[in-house]
Amino acid sequence: MLIGGATDQYKRMYETSLSTMKQHIFYRPMLPNMDDVLFSGQVNSDGKTPASQLQTEPQVQHLACFVPGMVAIGAKLFSSEADMEIAEKLVKGCLWAYEAAPLMVQPEIFHTVSCGKNEFCSWDERLFASAVEASYGDKPRPVWSQRTPGMVIVDDARYILRPEAIESVFIMYRITGDRTYQDRAWKMFESIIKHTKTSIAHAALADCTVPEAPKMDSMESFWLAETLKYFYLIFADEDLVNLDDWVLNTEAHPLRRP
Repeated sequence: MLIGGATDQYKRMYETSLSTMKQHIFYRPMLPNMDDVLFSGQVNSDGKTPASQLQTEPQVQHLACFVPGMVAIGAKLFSSEADMEIAEKLVKGCLWAYEAAPLMVQPEIFHTVSCGKNEFCSWDERLFASAVEASYGDKPRPVWSQRTPGMVIVDDARYILRPEAIESVFIMYRITGDRTYQDRAWKMFESIIKHTKTSIAHAALADCTVPEAPKMDSMESFWLAETLKYFYLIFADEDLVNLDDWVLNTEAHPLRRP
């Protein structure tokens, strides 16, 4: 997008990496309502073990929620309906993480149960309980987990005002025109503002799984530069930073396309 397609090199690199992601990174989680969503998991490689023998860890990071937008843009650029379907499932995974969380704010890192290589798996309460027990061991299971079936364990309960989820929701809205993305974005916005607002700014949360989320003395610069910008743009006129004319870089700075 930045160089107007002057070389095929970036397309080849993207399609090669995306093929690997589809095989080994993206996975379907086991969720109570059997939601048809995908998450970006994690694979650890020693560089020697064949890819076919590597296991996908069902770890979800808020940071990885930029991926749905990336895949959606790639699908649009290269006219791939199949990849656009994947992008929609990925963004709905990030939306699920917000809407299912105790405060409707997605924590930094959590684990789910993976459906494995299956495209579909029904909710299994015993399997979920077993995964929770294996994760916590002798430690008491937190109260929030009883209200959030699907999240096995929250490894990092912070919310640091990250932009990645709303970035992808914004991109999907602009590409599809589906106004339900605006509705769900507004709910995200309301829950974030409710729990992060202070008298002078907005604070990161030390633990977004407890009712009175403790605030941190911290506000990352990307809250203003990215998060609020994407929340503004999803409700702004579509001619403002039209994605046919502009490309937003990784820090949400709009650069005019050639």
